[in-house]
Amino acid sequence: MVDNAHIAGLGRDDRRAELLRAKGFDVLADRVTELESDTAVTAWTALPTYGAQWSNYGGGWSTGAYRKVGDEVQIRGLLQRGSAAPSATICTMPVGFRPVENYLFPCMGYVFGANQALRITVTAGGSLDLDTINNVYYTLSPYYTPIGTNAITYVDISTIRYSTV
Repeated sequence: MVDNAHIAGLGRDDRRAELLRAKGFDVLADRVTELESDTAVTAWTALPTYGAQWSNYGGGWSTGAYRKVGDEVQIRGLLQRGSAAPSATICTMPVGFRPVENYLFPCMGYVFGANQALRITVTAGGSLDLDTINNVYYTLSPYYTPIGTNAITYVDISTIRYSTV
């Protein structure tokens, strides 16, 4: 017998599974719960502490934030980098929001007074690093020349999407 008072106090997703269990469909109820948890969406959360000289661009543009939709992490924001000893690392994602392997992502930025294609590396350790393409930007690699102190006006990181499994 279904206890309607108990079911009324549950969230929408929990009510579906509870009703199925009450009718004797335990296996189906477990699968519904599993599918609904796979597509759970977390709220947008501000990016963790930025690396040296990184900040939100401001002026009404999207601020740096992340969320998880099921197993996929989504990152958004328009960021800027200051001029004094900038860091290649934008931030480090918290545990649970890190990929299991390294990924490269294209993004757009304003570098040396022009729009440029840039690249962000997201590492399995959670680091979001401004990487190098076309020998334009900051990298620790000896094969590329670091950019100047005021070269990056902004970087749009809204193309970053990766799996955590």
